[in-house]
Amino acid sequence: MGEWFGVAIALVSSSIGGTAAAITRYLVGGADPILLAILRWGIGFLCLLPCALVLRVRWPPRADWPSVALLGICFFGLFFILYNIAVSYTTAPAPAWRWRRCRSTPWWSVRSWAWSG
Repeated sequence: MGEWFGVAIALVSSSIGGTAAAITRYLVGGADPILLAILRWGIGFLCLLPCALVLRVRWPPRADWPSVALLGICFFGLFFILYNIAVSYTTAPAPAWRWRRCRSTPWWSVRSWAWSG
């Protein structure tokens, strides 16, 4: 699997992320941002849980469960609730572009926010 395989995966990932932003923008007018976040990650959880159980994935120690739950709530819950609210106030390409830039380099994300108004 060479470099091209990694590039292909990156292209597919970016395409899915952009599509998700456009679909979120379309749905946010008729659904609550919290409901969208619950559906987005709840369906994913229900799809991955059987795979994890069948493959017998090693779970974190019970003592770490509160920390893992807090991280999950902050990133997979709070982040996407705020993201869905933000999408309801802007166009579909803006949050997808900004989110992708924020993940790549902090300097460019600051500049992109300043330039975009």
